Amino acid sequence: MSFTGLIFLTTATRNIRFVTTTLIQDRKKNTIMSALNQVIKIYHGKGHVVQDMEFEETERHIHTLLAVDEFQDLKDDLAEMGMNVHVVTKNKHAPEIERQNWVIKERACGMIQTLPYRKIPKKMRIALIQYVFFWLNTIPKEGQN
Repeated sequence: MSFTGLIFLTTATRNIRFVTTTLIQDRKKNTIMSALNQVIKIYHGKGHVVQDMEFEETERHIHTLLAVDEFQDLKDDLAEMGMNVHVVTKNKHAPEIERQNWVIKERACGMIQTLPYRKIPKKMRIALIQYVFFWLNTIPKEGQN
């Protein structure tokens, strides 16, 4: 996801409907892999977001990754980690992420419209996206127990 010059790696789970974002500097293989490793640590409970929760080993295993064609180069690296990677073809999208990106941008733009500034500094845009993600994860989604 790109938000006015910033590049974010967005992830979403199907079952628990948890979304994450990581700011990345570029779209190079090493950068994306590093960001994915951070997200994997969060899902495994080794990151700062879910470190106090207790999960069974089978509950926190990431087994499938739906990704856009930029992840084609990472397919082998992720397979070594035990993940099946399904890359959607060019000009097609992973619907869960596309919908999530649309919601994030819509909420961020709505908040920007309420601010009395003409330009928003980079740090403030980053904080705004993190704020949106915080509230997306805090408020239960429909059908979520």
